[in-house]
Amino acid sequence: MSYFGVPPSRQRDAITRVEYTAGAGQTVFAISGSPPYVNVYQNGSKLSLAGGEYTYDGTNVTLTTGATLGDNIALDATKSSNPNDVYTKAQADALAGVFYAVATGTVDALAVTTTPLIPTLANGVEVRLRVSGPNTSTAPTVTFSNLGVAKTITMQGNQPIPAGAWATNQEITLRYNVSTDKLEWLGVASFATSAEVLAGTVGNKVVTPAGILAQWTGSNQSKTTNGYQKLPGGLIIQWGIAASTTIGVVVTFPIPFPTACFSVTSTGVQNQAVQASTFSTTQFYSATAGSNFNVSWMAIGH
Repeated sequence: MSYFGVPPSRQRDAITRVEYTAGAGQTVFAISGSPPYVNVYQNGSKLSLAGGEYTYDGTNVTLTTGATLGDNIALDATKSSNPNDVYTKAQADALAGVFYAVATGTVDALAVTTTPLIPTLANGVEVRLRVSGPNTSTAPTVTFSNLGVAKTITMQGNQPIPAGAWATNQEITLRYNVSTDKLEWLGVASFATSAEVLAGTVGNKVVTPAGILAQWTGSNQSKTTNGYQKLPGGLIIQWGIAASTTIGVVVTFPIPFPTACFSVTSTGVQNQAVQASTFSTTQFYSATAGSNFNVSWMAIGH
């Protein structure tokens, strides 16, 4: 488990204090045990190591300016952790907080000013947003006003977001992923592609209304005189009208059946006697009682 500050297991021996009453102009103050980190206080005021007010060599603390007679010099030594290696409040908020904003901008280029303000995008930071409407882009972005940076929003797993995935005034939660440098939309499973929906073999993805419709439309159908409809699960229905100019006609299917043709039925458009026979995955033969009339047919396969 991570902690802000010193873990409980190390609090007992984390800090050891040594105090001196300084002589006039005294600069060197010894400390035993060679602790890795020391904080120095002069009459209660903390001195700055980074600011050059003292140096520490593992054995002695040396003040840059000699002390005044009677000054209290306190040395706080830590044996197991760096007392300077701590988070500021803003940094802790960024790591532990969940930030909120009502998004402005456009539905595909969100602009946000969070409460509280995000000081930096650390890995794992979560942001909750209220969006104004459905996205039209599969790669919408968020720009944080105080940081001036735009980050792309993805599904978990760095997958694109389907257009129209958000509703008007919907609240969404995003988490920053430092490895992809993107914001991941949380709480939503991945969306199945049209091919995955049609195949019906994926069990861990969400199907949208658009995904359901895609099973029946697009390249899955041809609504013409000689057309076809592919059904979820692999079944295919094909139909058409063929002109019989001789006694019998060979009809080619609009698309080949990938595996097999199960059955073909045919009738004469003007009630003439016809019979479908000798069918394959690409065509069938329809015997007719005469010529110069149209044959209406339907085939089922997969």
